[in-house]
Amino acid sequence: MTSQLNVDTIADKAGTGPVGLTKQEAAKAHWLFEQANSNTLTVSLNVSGVVDNGTGDMTASYVSAFSGAKLYSTSCAIAYQNDTIGSNLRINSSIVRATTSLRWRSLFVSATNGGGTVEDEDENSWQLMGDLA
Repeated sequence: MTSQLNVDTIADKAGTGPVGLTKQEAAKAHWLFEQANSNTLTVSLNVSGVVDNGTGDMTASYVSAFSGAKLYSTSCAIAYQNDTIGSNLRINSSIVRATTSLRWRSLFVSATNGGGTVEDEDENSWQLMGDLA
């Protein structure tokens, strides 16, 4: 026999807010930040804003803090303009984690000579996993 559950809203026990995720692995924060031209936060979850600290240096602040500075993992993707496909690579370094924010730097590394310079990227996309405080 099959069952069907139809609801409009699922609320917490007190009826004052949404049900919190527990014992589940879901992104607790994510964002897409366009730094190279407009410094625009275009998509976000649990992020109150992103500060441009300088060339290739940004800090995202969370609406709800994480429970510990080392209790979550990060994943990122970066889109950039590239005149010669395959000739260079963008990586992130100098990631500073905190319970209320994440600071990162975008580093350009040449695949041909290994040189590196910090620079602004077109789009910075991040996802964070872990427990909220």
